[in-house]
Amino acid sequence: MSEELKICPLKDGERLGLMNHDSVRAATIEDIRRLLPEGYALVRNNKPEDGSPDYGEPILVALNGVWQHVTYMRDGADDCEDWVEPYHFDHDDSCKSFWRNVTAWVPVSDLPLAAHTAQENSE
Repeated sequence: MSEELKICPLKDGERLGLMNHDSVRAATIEDIRRLLPEGYALVRNNKPEDGSPDYGEPILVALNGVWQHVTYMRDGADDCEDWVEPYHFDHDDSCKSFWRNVTAWVPVSDLPLAAHTAQENSE
């Protein structure tokens, strides 16, 4: 497998795939796992393999295969499916995304120390 392959969403209801330039192909779970850093959870068919994050837990997410550069959290309600939103509790609906659009996630607490230090220095 080429190192240039990236995670991306697929058409026809499939949510995970691999992309190399303009070509898209179905990917096995093993293909995707090889591309994800250790500690990242893969989401397939709306269910993370390694469990869901707790509500309100700071997480980084890939939405439809695109990593977001903002800390998110998972939230939910009894009358609809779960969603993720930026971790500032603003409840701005324009920034929400349903959990079904999350293709991978990692708790912020599991990130390497260098990432935490860089974030603290930028604030």
